Amino acid sequence: MRQLKNIGICVIGLIISCTAHSQIELYPIEVENHGEVLGGYINKEGKVMIKPMYGRVYPFNENGLAIVAQNSRFGIINAKNEFVLEPKYTNIKWVETEQDYFIQESADKKHWWKSDDKRKPINPLFGGDESIITGNYPFSLNDKRGFFNRNGQLIIPADYDRVGYASWFENGYVVLKKEKTYYVFDSSGTAVLETKHEITHWNGQGLIPFRDPKTRNKGFLNLQGQVIVPAEYKSVGNFENGYSHVYAQNNEKIRIDTNGTQLSEEAYLAAQTTNFVIVEDPKTRKDGLKSPTGKVLIPSKYNDIKPQANGMFLCTYQKSSNDYNELHLFNKDYKLVKVVRNLWYSDRFNGDLVRFYAYVSSDGASKVMETYMNEAGKIVWQGEPQEPACFPKESLISMADGTHKLISEVAEGDMILSYDDMTGLIIESRVERVDCHYGNFAISEIQLGNNQDLLVFEGLCETSGTRVSSTRYHPFYALDGGMPMEMIHLGEEMIFLNEKSITESQKVVMKSDNLRTVSSVYNLKVASGNYFVNRVLVLVK
Repeated sequence: MRQLKNIGICVIGLIISCTAHSQIELYPIEVENHGEVLGGYINKEGKVMIKPMYGRVYPFNENGLAIVAQNSRFGIINAKNEFVLEPKYTNIKWVETEQDYFIQESADKKHWWKSDDKRKPINPLFGGDESIITGNYPFSLNDKRGFFNRNGQLIIPADYDRVGYASWFENGYVVLKKEKTYYVFDSSGTAVLETKHEITHWNGQGLIPFRDPKTRNKGFLNLQGQVIVPAEYKSVGNFENGYSHVYAQNNEKIRIDTNGTQLSEEAYLAAQTTNFVIVEDPKTRKDGLKSPTGKVLIPSKYNDIKPQANGMFLCTYQKSSNDYNELHLFNKDYKLVKVVRNLWYSDRFNGDLVRFYAYVSSDGASKVMETYMNEAGKIVWQGEPQEPACFPKESLISMADGTHKLISEVAEGDMILSYDDMTGLIIESRVERVDCHYGNFAISEIQLGNNQDLLVFEGLCETSGTRVSSTRYHPFYALDGGMPMEMIHLGEEMIFLNEKSITESQKVVMKSDNLRTVSSVYNLKVASGNYFVNRVLVLVK
């Protein structure tokens, strides 16, 4: 099912983001020791190679380096468990560039470093976001957006507004707005398109989506500003591999190519040169696999299908809205080799193992268990049951009628507010299920505010602002993508719904881990894949 698939990928990719296929086949694990969760590493046979000793652990990259946290400070280790960058920074992020940089951040400065020249800083970062995709990085000045390149040269002055939230470079392009004019810049900072058409979003591939301000219908432009597809569709998606999905006014889903030509499934399959194609059943909106000749390889019954580099397929299946997901593992011959029930989420790390979390019953409560499985479906390592991703009962949910309701009082069928990441609009969404878990759950809390609040907090002064609490694993919708509570750090920008029901970004100015313990927690299953808790946008786990 296509719905919020990109966001789902973002949530699954939180812990594996910015990593490629690594030569170091070590996999991060978490174990509980006297109430404290510690991270270490196993090999592909499930043997512990680096004992659990860190507060957080992340995968190794191609150069054999991994980010870890110790005493709430981040550093970088090699495969011998030696620090190449001491753990003294408030945050470190890998940066997806051709030359594989990472960012080191301290309280007063930011640098980026090259991972194969580990100890030499390349260039100080100017203040702003760390969401670097092509080597150009954004900065903000008086709420306006600009860009420097990796050499510290100004290529786009801070004269522009964001278009949506994803205003960084993707596939060599970025869209910005100045007054009522929209600009498309290439990676050198040259404006290749200037148009009055209202551009809504773009991933730098194919045609550019735009919206008619009167009808709110959507169509596509090319890079010359010509209308290739008139604004007659209810919703449109980005192009991927030369094709995009659009939705007609009657919600019919249609596939088009970069010429704007509507394609039948037969024509689409015939145009493919791969061994398989992911297809969606138009009635059920479920995914499956077909060959270019139309042969069914995997039936269209899955919420999501993730092909793996080695030919395997990870498929997410849900019998009904009242059931937990299942993970179905298919081999290269499209044969089902393993079914994992009560799934929370799954991902694949560098190497040959699949990691997943599934719900189990432990001490009279529902918890999740971290597990590694190889391609044959054999379990090679399992952790201890841990707390699920949920919110305490006093958390407030933004309802469709403008009111707020305690999450413990929300019922199946209620209509709540959600966020459409394709259009940037607030929409209504139906609650499909309410989950409640009983036990002893550690709750962490973040507080949002503005830049001044952040400076005040760093001076160890108390601030006021929106607060939201959850267990450590619940994913939030941050500007840099989905991330669980445990990975949110000071300065992270979150999406916030103000009193006028308009979204804005606010920074995390305070965070308290394991602030308190509660006996019950709740979570919502929502059709749109996200909802607002205490006005802060969160993702469905």
